[in-house]
Amino acid sequence: MERLLRYASHLLFGISFLLYAHTLTHGFVFDDEIVLVNNQHVTGGIDRLDEIWTTNYLNGYQGFNDALYRPMSQTVFNLVYSFFGDDPWPYHAFNILLYAFLVVLAYRLFIRVHPQKKAIVFWGCLLFAVHPIHTEVVANIKSLDELLALFFGLLASFFALRFHEKPQALAGVLLAYAAALFSKESAIVFAVLIPAFFFFGHAVMPRRQFAILTGSLTLLSLLWYAWHAHVIASMPRAVDTGLFDAVSNSIVGIEDPFIRLTTGLWLVTKYALKLIFPWPLLGDYSFNSIPPVSLLSFRFAVTLLFFGTSAFLFFKGFLKKRALSLSLLLFFTAIIPLSNVLVYIGTTFAERLVFTASVALVPLVVYLLPKLKEKWQPALLFLIIPFAGMSLWRASEWKNNFSLFKADAQRNPDSYRTHYNYATALSAQVQEKATTENEKASVELAIAEYKKALAITPGFSDASLNLGNAYKKLNQYKKALEVYEKLILDKPDYARAYYNKGITLYQLQQYTPARESLLMYTRLGHANTAAAYYWAGVCSGYLEDFDGAKNYLTQALTINPKMWEAWNFLGMAYGNTQEWEKAIEAFTEAFVLNPSGEVKRNLEMAKGASKAE
Repeated sequence: MERLLRYASHLLFGISFLLYAHTLTHGFVFDDEIVLVNNQHVTGGIDRLDEIWTTNYLNGYQGFNDALYRPMSQTVFNLVYSFFGDDPWPYHAFNILLYAFLVVLAYRLFIRVHPQKKAIVFWGCLLFAVHPIHTEVVANIKSLDELLALFFGLLASFFALRFHEKPQALAGVLLAYAAALFSKESAIVFAVLIPAFFFFGHAVMPRRQFAILTGSLTLLSLLWYAWHAHVIASMPRAVDTGLFDAVSNSIVGIEDPFIRLTTGLWLVTKYALKLIFPWPLLGDYSFNSIPPVSLLSFRFAVTLLFFGTSAFLFFKGFLKKRALSLSLLLFFTAIIPLSNVLVYIGTTFAERLVFTASVALVPLVVYLLPKLKEKWQPALLFLIIPFAGMSLWRASEWKNNFSLFKADAQRNPDSYRTHYNYATALSAQVQEKATTENEKASVELAIAEYKKALAITPGFSDASLNLGNAYKKLNQYKKALEVYEKLILDKPDYARAYYNKGITLYQLQQYTPARESLLMYTRLGHANTAAAYYWAGVCSGYLEDFDGAKNYLTQALTINPKMWEAWNFLGMAYGNTQEWEKAIEAFTEAFVLNPSGEVKRNLEMAKGASKAE
């Protein structure tokens, strides 16, 4: 064992890296699209770094205000994109390497806290490294914020343990803690955890340094909070109210405040159970994955038992600085702020949220392993093998949206979003029309999944809209119209339903009601108004209302002058009213944007007609 411990850091790094090396071939999944792929602050080059540090987290995605501020991960994404573009493997490589370094850092930290138990710390860190609950964090590029927050939080704690010997280490503590805060808001828990490591890492408590450390961390936390609040308040758009709805976070929809509290406390217990028995593993726990927990339920009885036992064991061993007390302190401090107990967050439950709290596994192993009878000790260590297998298997499901959503929909039938996500992935396999039998089968399955989502949450507008779109891919236009019209009846201000209804009516050659629906869309002020005006102009052309066509097409081009189709159809409208010079101008603009044979022929015909006059 002594020889093994000489290479402990190398072994932990190698195992952690190899466990997730297969994700290097994975693509962008889930929220990677809005955080990275379609985020202008990330893809806009190094010149956009200043915007990353002065705007909210998702501001680069259509100006969306999510009330979050996480510039560290966005900065990394920006720099990687500047060198490698939108190839996903460098981002996955960064996640894997950072995770491997993080595991080694955890080992280095805990052997300073428990210097006489290096071998047990090694096994605890190995269990941490292979734990399946971490697959989302490592395999999902977006979760770099989680990795950075924990890495810098542990680094700050490592520096804190050296503060007693080297006062200059305080600078390292504060810099690392600041980096953690700029990685993710939940890193604020390290204002408590860093002093906790300092306390448990010293046999004799150096009170003066402890006071300086806690005071410095508190001041830095207040400064960070002020800057965070300033950035969010300075955004031109208000915080999106949909972030905290009952669909994303089912606890928000519980009317009884006591039931909200009991459900939140149950979530803390559920996180603990996930660390012990990590199954099932899911990417989404939105409505109605976790039903409300009443005061008289069995789950709340388990919760009371868990909290009561934990409190007793914590206080029993706190002054003796037992590893179990450190484990409980790490877990509860890290997870309670994310369990909808103190504040409501944007989700009910998520495996990535327990990442920091899972560090509590290391001191738990340090406490438990010596207490087990010698013959039972290997049984605990054998958890490493099945856990590693589960991690390999679950990480493979994060390969792409289709593989992830398919697995989650089968494993979590009570969540509206798992069905919705799977349906969307199925439908995305067919671009316009389902022509082959396989494509038709995919769209039909997508329709079935959308219906399951709507059965759980009937008022889910996006599911209804996409259900109608799926019917269109099967050329079932009447069914699509029924869906859109019902959606409009239920939600008259839902703009996209008018647009999709208008396009469907156009495809059915019902040009008058199609134009009315498209113009209603423009009046609701949605982002895609240029396209709506274009199709309204096209409908007017087919109705031989050429003045109307010119009017709507001109409005489309005012919004988007790069729309060659609108220039081309505008030229046709002018040609029908024999305004050949204007037609030539319009066709010329279209040809500059799209020098296709169709536009060239239209331009030559207009020139010929002009000369004939």
